[in-house]
Formats: sequence, C-alpha cells, structure tokens
Amino acid sequence: MTSYIYQSTIANKCFTRDELNLTEFEDCTFIDCDFGACNFLGVTFLSWSFRYCQFEGAQINHVALRSVKFVNCNLKNLNFAMCDRLLFEFEFDHCRLDFSKFYTLPIHAANFTNCSLLAVDFMKTNLQGVLFDYCDMHRTEFEVAMAQKANFYSSENYSINPSKTKLNKAVFAATKLEGLVNQIGLKIHSFCK
Repeated sequence: MTSYIYQSTIANKCFTRDELNLTEFEDCTFIDCDFGACNFLGVTFLSWSFRYCQFEGAQINHVALRSVKFVNCNLKNLNFAMCDRLLFEFEFDHCRLDFSKFYTLPIHAANFTNCSLLAVDFMKTNLQGVLFDYCDMHRTEFEVAMAQKANFYSSENYSINPSKTKLNKAVFAATKLEGLVNQIGLKIHSFCK
C-alpha cells in the first residue's frame, strides 16, 4: 500500500534501504539527509526540494521526479535513466552529478546551475532548451543527443561533435568553441596584434 506525505520538512535523517519505498511525497523539503543506502522502489516526489542531501550509492530505479529541485546535493554516479519519464521535471543548483546517467531521457527545459557534470552520460537524451549555467562538463557524452536551443554559454570543458548531436540554435560562447571544432578536426588560434 502506498503512503502519502504532504507539506513536510524532513531534516538530518539517514534513510535505510527500503524505508521510503511505495511512498508519495508532495510539496515537501529534505534538508541534510542521507539517501545513499536507499533502493527507491515506487517512490514519487512532486514539488519537492532537496538541500544538502547525499544520494551517492542510491538506486533510483522506478522513481518519479516531478517539479523537483536539488540544491547543494551529491548525486554522483546515479542512473536517472530508469526514472519514470512521465512529467519528468527537475533542476540542479550547485550539485555534483559526476558519472551520472541520463541516457535517452526527455529532460528538455531543465536547469543545471553551477554543477559538476564530469563524464555524465547524455547520449540520446532530449536536451532541448536545457540551461547549462557555469557547469564543468569534462568528458561528458552528448552523442546522438537533441540539444536544440540548449544554452552552454557559461559552461566549460564540453566536447560535442556537431555531426552527431543536434545543436540547432544552441548557444555557445565565442571564446569556448574548441569543444565543438576539435571534434571535427578544426583548430582555432587566437592572436593579438
């Protein structure tokens, strides 16, 4: 039987493997909680906020994330690819998402602000309109992604092959084009007179 929790704040808690299973949370906040041991089976988060939370090691298969915000959270090495795709909406602010997987997800219009996105898998992901604001994207994979109108302007260390990724109307800084042109064998040199 599914439990329902509404308008709660939960702080400083370390959750066990199955403690949150079959629970629906709406309009709640988790602060400084540890979810690293959680299995997350049949869990729904609707209009949620996670602040200073630890997720590294968690299994987030079969989780619904609807209008969820993560702030200053460690989400390293999580596989978001198995999350419920219906109304999949989230934003990340000052989070660590290194080695996480978003493979084939529809995450259009999401925001990643001041995040570490080292070696993240965005292959075949719908990134249309996504904002990557001041993110480090070293070794992040975008092959066959749809990144039309995505904004990479302030981010760095990305390497995107424009012949394998849809980038129509995507935004890049003129000073950071190396991550695009190196993929197709061009070299850009700047010089001053």
